Amino acid sequence: MTAGNATKVYGTSDPSFEATVEGLVPADATNTSLIQYSIAREAGEDVGTYAIIAAGDEIQGNYKVTYAPGTLTIVPQSIDPNDPTQPTDPADPTTDPNQPVYNNAQVNNPENVVYNAQSQQQPIEVTDSEGNIIDPSNYTVDYTEAVNAGTVTVTITGQGNYAGSVTRTYQITPAPVTITVNDATKVAGAADPAFTGQVTEGQIYNNELGDITFTRTNGDQATGTYADVLTANYAANSNYAVTVVPGTFTITAAPAPAPAPAPTPAPAPAPAPATPAAAPAAPAATPAAPAVVIPDEENPLAAPDQEIADDENPLAAFDHEECWVHWFMIAGIILTIIYGAAVVLRRTRNTKHIDKMEKDLIGTTDESTVTVGSAHHSHA
Repeated sequence: MTAGNATKVYGTSDPSFEATVEGLVPADATNTSLIQYSIAREAGEDVGTYAIIAAGDEIQGNYKVTYAPGTLTIVPQSIDPNDPTQPTDPADPTTDPNQPVYNNAQVNNPENVVYNAQSQQQPIEVTDSEGNIIDPSNYTVDYTEAVNAGTVTVTITGQGNYAGSVTRTYQITPAPVTITVNDATKVAGAADPAFTGQVTEGQIYNNELGDITFTRTNGDQATGTYADVLTANYAANSNYAVTVVPGTFTITAAPAPAPAPAPTPAPAPAPAPATPAAAPAAPAATPAAPAVVIPDEENPLAAPDQEIADDENPLAAFDHEECWVHWFMIAGIILTIIYGAAVVLRRTRNTKHIDKMEKDLIGTTDESTVTVGSAHHSHA
């Protein structure tokens, strides 16, 4: 009894195992159930060879049975779709054990990335025919330069239980950068100002565009507006996709000069000073009037021919010796005294009247009466 050889691809199910019987007499040759046996293989799933063992009783009827093993070969699974899909297509792994077989393993396509001045090795993932992720220990991954903008080539090579090699590519695209130039203006005839601008979008790494400067592309000096003539200069770098938003340059007319002031006329010559006239002669001094002595009986307020006696008053009438103003003053004083006395009398009467009304209202008795009564009672 000899077990037959078999082949399978790593990761697939075992095939059916069979055995052949030799040495039967012609009469028993067609009796396939004459010899009873079981068949199994040596344990293991990695790529390699494993024994297929047929076993049974040594004595079966008229026959003494011997058993010979077969071989199971597990071949690598390829990750390359260009490899054969069957062990016998086109090469038989039993004669070429290194021939891998493709069984629908899949290798992903890495995504493109934008330049960021760092190494960007995009991840690789391999799955089997059922979509299960294959352990990375079963393949190697090699990248070309993966920092600068351009195409990165990745080579994935199976190892261990996998074989074959595939390549994948992805792009590192230039980093977009936008530089906006500020508008500027100047007055005709003046020197150009310092032009300015800034990065308004994106990022520049490690000053890789150098010092950015701003200039204008025309040399016109006439007044007017010059659109999109202000631009930016920078160091070219293939890792960046630079967009410059140009600025507008305006030249305005110079202000009209202020009119010159009218000349100040020269002052007229001063006239010659006139000869001063002779000063008039000073008048002769007037002699002082002689002092007048007024006797006691004379009054300077009286007429020249009138004398005022000591007991007479010049404010009185011509035929009265007394002054009438004095009489009015005396009369006013007397009336004031009379009025004041009347007011005091009236207030005194009102006070007594109010006091009496209050006592009547609250029912009190004059204190003098109470005092007298109390004294009289004590005496009794």
